[in-house]
Amino acid sequence: MNKITSIFALSLFVAACGSSDDDPVPVVVDDSVKFELTFADANSPWTVGYADYPGDAEDIYKLSSEVGPLPAPLQQQRGLNIKGTNRSDDLFMFAERQITGLDKNQAYEADITLTFATNVPSGCFGVGGSPGESVYIKAGIEEQQPKAEIGGAGYYQMNIDKGNQSVPGKRVKLLGDFANSQECDNPQSPYELKTVKTDAPIEFTSTDDGSAWAIVATDSGFESETSIWYTAMDIEVRKK
Repeated sequence: MNKITSIFALSLFVAACGSSDDDPVPVVVDDSVKFELTFADANSPWTVGYADYPGDAEDIYKLSSEVGPLPAPLQQQRGLNIKGTNRSDDLFMFAERQITGLDKNQAYEADITLTFATNVPSGCFGVGGSPGESVYIKAGIEEQQPKAEIGGAGYYQMNIDKGNQSVPGKRVKLLGDFANSQECDNPQSPYELKTVKTDAPIEFTSTDDGSAWAIVATDSGFESETSIWYTAMDIEVRKK
């Protein structure tokens, strides 16, 4: 994990250990349990990371993250911003956190709804691909903590199956893309909220202590900057 990511991850971890403000209280609805996760609290337990880029070229990727007010006209809301400049035609930017309170070693299936803010119009052309439609939005539930680790080729790679760009992984699924509802001929495309959902349940098994890990991500084929603001993630789980 690069220096910027490590500092941010450490600050979130330390804050999380001392605060439970962002620990979701599961809501039981019939035979399912719903976790309503937010990104607005700087003391939240979300950890940011990056993958699919060379470890010796971090500076040119301009990787950064912050929690704060969204850009206008959504400045009354807060969220988590993750930003990076894709130089390799394949940049994976993610945030993960643990969810607890599940039954131990229980098989579940989960549906995910994710909301984020984007100012990238639909139908635009860009280097390597579209800045909207070629930036794929993914989310999932993992049985182990998702991490980016240096691989044999010197690239940061994920320790989980995330798929690649439009191809989903085993538990990290494709929910949609980064394009908003504006047309590309609008040079002043404003930020707007976009909500995407899984189209089929994700199957997973909880750990020995009744936990799992939620992950949200962009998987980019657009060779320039992507800056996404996450605002909310709802996870509904059911026993199998």
